Amino acid sequence: MSKFVVAVFDTEEGAYKGSQALKDLHRDGDVSLYAEAIIEKNNDGKVAVKSAADEGPLGAALGLLTGSMVGAFAGPVGLLAGASVGTLSGLWYDMWNAGVDGDFVSRVGEKLEVGKCALVAEVNEDWQTPLDSRMKDLGGQVYRRWRIDVEDEQIERDIAATKREVAELKDEWKEATDETKASVKAKLDAAQDSLSSLGDKATRKLSDMKAETEAKIGAIEDQIKTASAERKGKLEARRDALNEDLAKRSEKLKQAGQLIGEAVTGS
Repeated sequence: MSKFVVAVFDTEEGAYKGSQALKDLHRDGDVSLYAEAIIEKNNDGKVAVKSAADEGPLGAALGLLTGSMVGAFAGPVGLLAGASVGTLSGLWYDMWNAGVDGDFVSRVGEKLEVGKCALVAEVNEDWQTPLDSRMKDLGGQVYRRWRIDVEDEQIERDIAATKREVAELKDEWKEATDETKASVKAKLDAAQDSLSSLGDKATRKLSDMKAETEAKIGAIEDQIKTASAERKGKLEARRDALNEDLAKRSEKLKQAGQLIGEAVTGS
C-alpha cells in the first residue's frame, strides 16, 4: 500500500530541492517514488500548481489530490474535517477517489502559509527515517497519510444492493395489480439500468487498477536492475505485494460482476 507524503517548505527553492532528494531516495531504493507535484500559496493567498504530476496511470491519483488541495485551500480548510462519502461533491469526491480524507488535507492546509510551497508525492517506503531526514535537512515539514482506495469496495456494495433491489422489484411486479404494474415496471427498469451502469463502472475500475499497478511495478523493476542485494530483496517484496493486492481486488470486482449476470438471469 502506498502513501501520500507532503513536505511543506518556506521557499520554492526548498521544495525543488526536496523533489531532487526524493528522486535520489528513489534511485537508492529507499523509497519507490510514483508521482510528485509542487504547489505554492502566493502572496495573494491563492494556491497554484507549480509543477504538476505526470499524466497517466502513475500520476492520476496524485493529480486528483493536488487539484483538491488547490480548491480546498482557497477557502476555510477546517471545513474539510469530518467529510463523509455521502456528502462529497466536486473536490470532496476527488479527495475520496484519490484515497485520502479531508482531515489530512485540512492539516496540510493549516501549515501551507502565504509564500510557502508544498512537495506532494505518492511513495512506497519501508522505513520513514530516510525520507524524513532528507526533508528535515532541507527545512521541510513532513505529513503522511496512507492512500486507501475504497472505490472498488463501494462498487461491490452498490452492485450487491442494486441486485437485491432488482430481485425485490421483480417479486413486487408479480404481485402488483393492474393499476400499479406500470409504476413497478418503471422502477424495475431503472434499477436494471443502474445495475448495467455499475457493471460498466466495475470494468473501468478493473482496467484502471491494472494499468496503475503495472506502471508501479514497472517503476520498481527499473529500481531492481541497479539495486544492491539488500535493497533488491525489499524491492522484490514490494513488487510482489502489489501483484497480490491487485489479484485480490480484481477477484472481488469480478465476483461482483457475476452478481449482475445472476440478476439478469433471475438466479
